[in-house]
Amino acid sequence: MYDDIIFMYELMTVWGTLCETVVSETDSGVMISFTDEKKQMEIPADADVVERIKNIVAEHEVIFTYDELECPDFFEGRYQEFIFSTGDKKKRLTAWNIGRAKNLDAVFYIQKTSETVERPEKAIEVIKLLDEISKVLVEYGVDERCLRLC
Repeated sequence: MYDDIIFMYELMTVWGTLCETVVSETDSGVMISFTDEKKQMEIPADADVVERIKNIVAEHEVIFTYDELECPDFFEGRYQEFIFSTGDKKKRLTAWNIGRAKNLDAVFYIQKTSETVERPEKAIEVIKLLDEISKVLVEYGVDERCLRLC
């Protein structure tokens, strides 16, 4: 199902998708698709965007060791789903309100153990990765609203 996806980001609420951006590579070429509440677009792209994204993901290869991301102290609001690929490796991660990791006072915990963490390192790493990929995609014409955290 996700075989041709190099990168995917989806921001959702309990009522549905707010925005989604997908970079896929198939035999027929590279396609960037993005959607928000108001529009949906597809942009044909070249292999350069795929290589740039794969290289960025490879620089953050620690994400391939993550089983889960730290969660904030509540599950209301926004749900995020990510897919990152280097071509050889692919990782799907999900989060609730990951943008709260930018707030130094936010309380996060590890879901499996309910252990509180002082600094959500994994969530911060994923945000950095999303920010770097977003810069590339905006260069190619993706609306930055389709890459927002909240």
